[in-house]
Amino acid sequence: MPIAEELVFRHVLYRFLAGHMPDWSAILVSSVMFGVLHGHMGSALPLTVLGVALCLAYRYTGRLITPIVMHALFNFSTLVQVRFGGDS
Repeated sequence: MPIAEELVFRHVLYRFLAGHMPDWSAILVSSVMFGVLHGHMGSALPLTVLGVALCLAYRYTGRLITPIVMHALFNFSTLVQVRFGGDS
């Protein structure tokens, strides 16, 4: 779902908010929404931090493909860790 989520949270929400408030506020608000709306409060903070990184990547490159690829790589690494990581 990286493509859909990046379209919603970066391309639509972040850009809308950035047009109505300071950029750092738009980054923070859209990132908190990204973290919280994933529905698992235990992962809300790490996902908010990921959201900030994705916003910054989008902001500095101006290309939506950058956070899409980053998001997909994050999801893939999480999948590999869950599948093969085991408990230590």
